[in-house]
Amino acid sequence: MILGVSRSGYYSWVHRRTSKSVIHREKIKEKIRKIYNNSHQNYSTPKIAKELRKAGEVISERTVDTTKY
Repeated sequence: MILGVSRSGYYSWVHRRTSKSVIHREKIKEKIRKIYNNSHQNYSTPKIAKELRKAGEVISERTVDTTKY
């Protein structure tokens, strides 16, 4: 065991499907990047959250935190 995990555990992890929450998070990240770049990188977290809410997303400003992207 080089990595400290069993062979079966490693292959189980490799073949695991991506969860719905991870897929949703990636879609949100892409929307945030799009809004931020379309604003010529002027919009801050509150403004981006407001734009997403207008588009129908239920999202908090903590989720939008632009310092992550």
